[in-house]
Amino acid sequence: MTSPHLAVLKSSYEIAATLFKHGADVNAIYLKLSIAAKRGNVQLLKLLLEKCGDINVVTDSDYTPLQLAAQFGHYEIAKTLFCECNTGDKIKASHIATFNGYKRIVELSVKEGVNVNATCASDKNVLELHFAALAGYTEIINFLIANGCDINVIGKYDDED
Repeated sequence: MTSPHLAVLKSSYEIAATLFKHGADVNAIYLKLSIAAKRGNVQLLKLLLEKCGDINVVTDSDYTPLQLAAQFGHYEIAKTLFCECNTGDKIKASHIATFNGYKRIVELSVKEGVNVNATCASDKNVLELHFAALAGYTEIINFLIANGCDINVIGKYDDED
């Protein structure tokens, strides 16, 4: 593990900035950006974006920084990353936020142009509405319907018999 990696793990902007100022290799550990996103440290995330900028790096669990922000409800991180991510990443992040009940991130997704009827292959053609219904998030269901979600779409769900 490198010193910059440890600084990110400790969510220390000051230490990371000092190390980068003195020539530390920002790309030595490709997951630093994902760690900053998961931990919700906006200042550190912005520093890492300035230095390396690869926002589409994927963890061993196949999550991008935006998807980790959505999973852990880090709205400011999601807001920072949203404008730079590809459409598929935005859709999956919105689905993750829906499943975890983070309405502000779902609202951000729609504001940023994610179609409420969009599906992604990794979700087996399930809509956000399906995730909201499964998890019992009435406020998100109402928001999705108000924004044009098709309530009659049939999705493929693994638990079906």
